[in-house]
Amino acid sequence: MKRENPASTRRLFFLLSVFVLVFFLPACFKLGGEPSIDAEFTLTREISLMGISEFAFSVDVTGVKDAAVVEFDNGMPSVALSGGKAESRFFANIGTGEVTLVVRDSKNVELLKKTVTLEETKSTFDLAAMEDKTGIYVLIDGDLIFYSLECLENMTFAEKVELLIEVILVNDSYVVIQSGEDAWIWDFETYPNNPKYDLTQDTLDTLGLPNYALAICEGGFFNILNGKSLYLLVVDVDPEEGGEVEVDPDQILYEEGTEVSLTSEPAEGWLFEQWTGDATGSDARIVITMDSNKTTTANFKLERYSVTFFVSDSKGSVEGALVSFDGEERKTDAQGKAEFYEIAPGSKVYAITKLGYEDLAGNVIVDSDKTVDIVLAYKTYELTTLVSGEGLILR
Repeated sequence: MKRENPASTRRLFFLLSVFVLVFFLPACFKLGGEPSIDAEFTLTREISLMGISEFAFSVDVTGVKDAAVVEFDNGMPSVALSGGKAESRFFANIGTGEVTLVVRDSKNVELLKKTVTLEETKSTFDLAAMEDKTGIYVLIDGDLIFYSLECLENMTFAEKVELLIEVILVNDSYVVIQSGEDAWIWDFETYPNNPKYDLTQDTLDTLGLPNYALAICEGGFFNILNGKSLYLLVVDVDPEEGGEVEVDPDQILYEEGTEVSLTSEPAEGWLFEQWTGDATGSDARIVITMDSNKTTTANFKLERYSVTFFVSDSKGSVEGALVSFDGEERKTDAQGKAEFYEIAPGSKVYAITKLGYEDLAGNVIVDSDKTVDIVLAYKTYELTTLVSGEGLILR
């Protein structure tokens, strides 16, 4: 067998390697493309009161298979890729100079990474010149939720992004800027550009907004127009069927210092007993001053009275007389007294019997506690004597 020259073999292998590097590998790259991330961040606005820059973000990932998501190193939520592409909003703290993107596949394996320089941003927002009403107002179920500047400053970046997603994509939201005596309101989507409106009652009516808001961080309601604190008044009735309470003025929220009149109105067959809670007393009408959230209860009781019978004869008190009244029976004591309690109002019949006395009956109009004086008459009998024969009858 003829053996090849080793030197010739090495030369052949070298030539083959050069051929692969020069011709085959470039063809592979041309076929699949070089792995790359083409990302663009276009500054759209600065949300200065939050210290946030907003960008329009787009990305195109090529040259890799199964590119599923792109992640950011600044805390922004990841963005799903479709065909290696995506468009979304991107938020960063004002002054952030660059952001690093990481592309991962559906198994969370890192495929590519790239650092992109962001357009330079700098806040010109003068926090010191802003008054208390400045902040973000989110309309939820007809109520405005207020995020003050202090509240926003204490949020983490992730919390701010979560709020931004809510105010942009979920709920109608507004920005109010107050400087000195002047205050303006924007739809959040247009802030800080025009149109902006003077913060007045007419503006709120036009926008369909209430003139109060709940400060989510500080707690408590306030009037958007004048900044005064608002307090909640809760009036309960116990029991519910016992009656009602007239509230004047009848509102849900009251400005600090407002005087509110509460008047109890018992239902038929009930009596007002007392106020309990933040307002106390037994007067049917009271006036409270709203200087905090208050809860008070009007307590009612069934209209019930006591009826006391005093039974006597010509000689004095009668003990042991049977008094029947309102379905109950009592015997008089040594003082001739019989007491009945928890008697409903109305006309009630009574009957009194005692051996040796005439029976007595009548009625009592029960509309308050009553005392009934009864004088019994001795029962009289006719005695007929028949005499037969002679004799004497002595009386």
